[in-house]
Amino acid sequence: MWTSRSAKQAVASIVMAGLLSGLAGCQEPQRKLVTFPPGTLPVQYEAASAPTACLVASVTMATNYVLGERRFTEPGLRAALARQKLDEKRVGDLKTYLAEQGLEMVVVTGRPDEKPPLGLRYWLLTRGYPVICVINRQGADPDLEKPAGPQYNHAVVVTGFSANPDQPSTDIVYYLDPSTADPLQSVGWAEFEKLWARAGHAMMVVVKPPVPSSGSSR
Repeated sequence: MWTSRSAKQAVASIVMAGLLSGLAGCQEPQRKLVTFPPGTLPVQYEAASAPTACLVASVTMATNYVLGERRFTEPGLRAALARQKLDEKRVGDLKTYLAEQGLEMVVVTGRPDEKPPLGLRYWLLTRGYPVICVINRQGADPDLEKPAGPQYNHAVVVTGFSANPDQPSTDIVYYLDPSTADPLQSVGWAEFEKLWARAGHAMMVVVKPPVPSSGSSR
């Protein structure tokens, strides 16, 4: 079972911090209404209000879904982090803040399968949690002939799949993007995997920690 004290998760958090430290490209265009196609979780949308706020907006969406109510807003969470002198771009600082709210943010290098505890499909389909994934749409820099750096990484919230049982590689992935005019994005699984791989398969899930048993052991 995954625990926040796991050495592997601690290492993953450090790796993710490096991958996410340059999240950028979040803007605030005129947006369409959010819809919920079959097979997707009804996650309430939050827009990014600043160029570097896509991670905060994504965490807000995932947190409110877990709580079952819109307890947080993206501007409110940004302000709360600022009051505590926490950096909204740092995964560790967001983990710290959520822990103070009685929540836990699982931070891992994810996998595209259903195997626990790292599988994207495991958390989304088996556990029923929206999953924050970091993608990179820029690809290789033709001038430098190398992958784009973390400054192009961008956080989104994966909410579901439109499955093709006969050919899983053609599944459609649905995700909420906090910085686009059309909040609900859809892309083929193969294409999403390419975007996700460019950001090191960074993945986060906001969960409620298990409640300790009140029974005494003998």
